Amino acid sequence: MNLFNLKIIPSFSEAKNYNLEYSRKTRRIILKPNIKKFSKLIIDTSHFNSQLCKIGAGYGTNKSPLNINGHRSGYTPYYELLFRHLKNEKINFAEIGIENNASTKMWRKYFSKAKIYGFEYDEKKLKKAKKDNLKNTFYKKIDVAEENSIKKSFVKNRKKFDIIIDDSTHIFEHQINVIRNV
Repeated sequence: MNLFNLKIIPSFSEAKNYNLEYSRKTRRIILKPNIKKFSKLIIDTSHFNSQLCKIGAGYGTNKSPLNINGHRSGYTPYYELLFRHLKNEKINFAEIGIENNASTKMWRKYFSKAKIYGFEYDEKKLKKAKKDNLKNTFYKKIDVAEENSIKKSFVKNRKKFDIIIDDSTHIFEHQINVIRNV
C-alpha cells in the first residue's frame, strides 16, 4: 500500500534486513529491541500530496513541498506521518519560531481541537501574529540562546506539550538548548 504516493525505503517487507520491524499495533516501523546498530530509513516525499501539505501550501509556509513561493523545506510529509494520529485530538502543540505565522495557521487548521503555542524572540513578529486572532492560539516570547528564557517560557505555561517543534534560529547550540530545557 502506498499512501499519498509515498515511497519508504526499505519497504516494510525489507525492514527485517535493516534492524527494523513493522508494528501492526502502532502502524510504524520501529527499531528492533536489544539491537544497538541502527541502519538507515529513507523516506522519499518528493511526490507526497497530503492534506497537511495542501494546507501548508495554502498558507505559504516553507514547510510544504507544494508551496510555490520562495524557499521550500518540505517537512509536512514527515509531520503528516508522525502526527496524523493526533489530528483530531485535544493536544497541546508548541512551535518555537513563528516567522510570518504561516505555519501557525497551518497547524491551527490541521489540529482543530489543539491548543497551539507559538514561541518567538522577535516582538514585531509576535505582535503581527497576534493580530491574526487565531482561536486557541497563544504567543509567548522566548530566547533560545538563553537556557533560562526557555525554561521560564515553558514553565510559565504549566502545560505538558504533546508536540514541540523547534524552527527558530537553526543554530546548533540553540537547538541543544531547546532539547535540554523543554
